[in-house]
Amino acid sequence: MSRIVGIAGRQGNCQEHQNILDSLGFKNKIIVEGKDIKGITHLILPGGESTTQEMLWRQTGLWQEIKKFDNPVLGTCAGAIHIAKMKNNGVTCTRNAFGNQKESFYKEMNFHFEGQKKILKAMFIRAPKINISDTKKVKILASFTKKEDSKKNIAVVKMDERHWLSSCHPEAVGDNTLHKAFLKS
Repeated sequence: MSRIVGIAGRQGNCQEHQNILDSLGFKNKIIVEGKDIKGITHLILPGGESTTQEMLWRQTGLWQEIKKFDNPVLGTCAGAIHIAKMKNNGVTCTRNAFGNQKESFYKEMNFHFEGQKKILKAMFIRAPKINISDTKKVKILASFTKKEDSKKNIAVVKMDERHWLSSCHPEAVGDNTLHKAFLKS
């Protein structure tokens, strides 16, 4: 099946996702209105400012179409917040949990998918914390600890078979590990 990946536009880091998809050879387009979602097989909700994104997506009819989208969806940072809010499936996100812009950080983590372990490189920029109330409903794909508190933090999860949440931005450093895994779904 040919994959056509839509990247929800108007506000956020769409270009970095598009660069990754282009480098992997996947057809993609930035979608800005509800009607643009037609024909999309996979959807990426990028990082950005979640309140502003939702407001703009509502104005263009895109928000309603995102909520109805029945194919795989990847949400990075603000996108993860949107998925957690829409799906209400035992996963929530706490906005800006790791600090403001000045507290952004780079992290390399083990990424576990389909029995393989790879290194996922990513930036955490005003990142949300992923909170899980029922670990049976999700697969944790990557986690990390910060030196100052040694507490385990979840970076990437897969809910059900279609929804992927990432508190980090691998696309910001050109890492395609998460995108490759997502595009197998």
